[in-house]
Amino acid sequence: MVKAAPGQERSAYYGIKSIDGVKDIYHTFGEYDFFLIVQASGATDLLELIDKVKNACNVAGLETVLVGRDLGLQDLQPLSQPTRPLNCT
Repeated sequence: MVKAAPGQERSAYYGIKSIDGVKDIYHTFGEYDFFLIVQASGATDLLELIDKVKNACNVAGLETVLVGRDLGLQDLQPLSQPTRPLNCT
């Protein structure tokens, strides 16, 4: 998630889009201006890629979220029902 400098969203977009490893860039509405999908071959390459995005022209802020494609969730057992009702209001 990337915040662009105010009024510089277009410039930030094209600067980020040109970085090798940035696979997709989506415009968002709200606190952040862009959602990025990046690909790196390992942790070191990922850290270098994040630094390139942070240092791109007109990038004012960055929040990283790592997403794994396969978490092995198919092996999880279903949760048992709670013994008491949950008050979720």
